[in-house]
Amino acid sequence: MYWIVRCNNAFIRVLLLSYSISIFPFSKTCFAQYSLPGDSIDVYVQSKMLSQHIPGVALAIIKDRKLIKEGYYGLANIENNVPVTSKSVFEIASMGKQFTCAAILLLQQEGKLNVSDKLSKYLENLPDTWQDITLQQLMNHTSGMRDDWIEETPYFLINHTDSLMLEAQKKSPLLFKPGESFNYSSGPFTLGLVIKKISGKSHAQFLKEKIFEPLGMSSSSVYDSRKIVLNRVAGYTWKDNTFQNGIDISSSAEARGDVGVITSLQDMIKWETAINNKSLLTEDSWRQMFTPGKLNDGSFISYGYGWFIYPTGGYVAIEHDGAFRTGFRSDILRIPALNLTLIFLCNQWNTKISHVAYSIATMIDSKLKLVSARPFKKDFDNRITNVLQSLMKNVAHKKWNYSALYEQANFCGYSPKELQFILEGFHNLVYVDSENLKKRPLLLYNEKITKMLYYKAEGAFPSYWSFGYNDKGKLITVSREL
Repeated sequence: MYWIVRCNNAFIRVLLLSYSISIFPFSKTCFAQYSLPGDSIDVYVQSKMLSQHIPGVALAIIKDRKLIKEGYYGLANIENNVPVTSKSVFEIASMGKQFTCAAILLLQQEGKLNVSDKLSKYLENLPDTWQDITLQQLMNHTSGMRDDWIEETPYFLINHTDSLMLEAQKKSPLLFKPGESFNYSSGPFTLGLVIKKISGKSHAQFLKEKIFEPLGMSSSSVYDSRKIVLNRVAGYTWKDNTFQNGIDISSSAEARGDVGVITSLQDMIKWETAINNKSLLTEDSWRQMFTPGKLNDGSFISYGYGWFIYPTGGYVAIEHDGAFRTGFRSDILRIPALNLTLIFLCNQWNTKISHVAYSIATMIDSKLKLVSARPFKKDFDNRITNVLQSLMKNVAHKKWNYSALYEQANFCGYSPKELQFILEGFHNLVYVDSENLKKRPLLLYNEKITKMLYYKAEGAFPSYWSFGYNDKGKLITVSREL
C-alpha cells in the first residue's frame, strides 16, 4: 500500500517558489564572464518541475572547472514539508556504476586484479556460458547479460540477498556471446561481489574507505535501510495525478553494485573535481574509464567504464543518468570540449531529467544547439537521405540482431529491441541540418568524425538523430539527439 499525497499545480507552485534557492559563489565579474542566465535557469527548472511533477531538485553547473551555479529547489520530503538543501542526500541509481567501476580500477592499480580477468576467476559455480565473461565486459556492458531491472518489483522482494539475486541471474540465458555486442545490463552488480571477494570488504565499506573518505565525500555511502542517514531525501513517483512514495524493494537490491550509491550534490561536485584533477585514480585509469569499449570484431561501442560516450549537438558527451523505482532520477553530463559539466539530482522516478540537463547546457554555452531547436533546411542530397531512411527502416523492423547491428555503425548504446521501440511506426526521415567539423573533428571511436547530418524520424514517437561521417564518407555513428 502506498502513502499518497494529493497535490494540484497551484500547491506545487507555491512549494517550488518558496524553497527555490540559487547560490552564486563568485564575483559579478566572473558571473558576467559566462553570461549565465541565472534567473532564466531558475524559471526553466521550476517550470519543468511543474510540468514533470518533480518535488525537489539539486543542480550544479561547472564551467571551466569553476562552480558557477549551485541551485536547490522544492521539497526533499513532501509529507514533512522539508526543503531540498545542500545537505540533501539522494539515491543516484545507475549513476553509481561509475563508482563501482572506479573501485575495480583501484584494485587493478593495486595489482589485485586485471580488468581482462575472467569473472570465473573470482566467482564459483557460474554457468558454462558465463565462463568467458571478463570484468571489463561487465564494466562496459558487452558481457551478453540482460538487465534484470526490467523485472517487476516482486522479483526484488523474493530475491532479497546477493546470493539469491546472483542465482536468479544465472538462470537467464545470455543475449549474445561475451564481447559480441552491447546491451546495457546489470552486470556491475556482480562487480560488487568481486570487490568483496578480492578485498575482503563489502562493496559499501570499500567505496567508503577507498573513494568517499579520500575525496571528502562525507555525505556519500551505499544504501543501507538500517542506517540513519541525515538529510535523506524521500523518493516519489507520479501516478494517477498524485504523488506516491517510491516503490519498496529489498535492501540488498537497493544496495547493489549497479545502483547502490546515495550522495549529495556537493559530494558529486567533489567527484567531478577529482575527475578534472585526475586525483584518486592514476591518469591511465582515468583514460581507461573514458575510453569507448571494443567488441570482439574491433567495433567500438559508446560506453567506457561506467559512462556513455557519444556525439551530441556536434560535440562529444560523456554522460550517465540513473532512474530508480524507489523514486529517484539523476544525471551527470560532461562536455569536455566546452569545459562544461551539469549534475542533476531529483526525487521523482518518471521524469525526463536528461532533457532538462541538455537544455540548460545550451543556455550556458550557445555553441551547443539541440537538433530539435534547429530550423529545417533544404535537403542537400536526397540520395544520402534515401540511404539513411532505408537504414532506419531496417532498424525499426529489427532486421539486425545483436551480433549484426554494430556492423552497420555505432548505434550509441542502443540494442535492437530498444531501437525497434523508439522507431515504432517509422515512416519517414526528414533532413534538418548538417555541420562541417573538419576544423574541429570529433575524435571518437578511433575515427575523425568530420561531418554530422541531423534528421527527424517521423513515426509513433517522433525523434531526432545525428549521423556522423569520417572524411572518407564512411558512416561511423548513429546517435539519438534532443
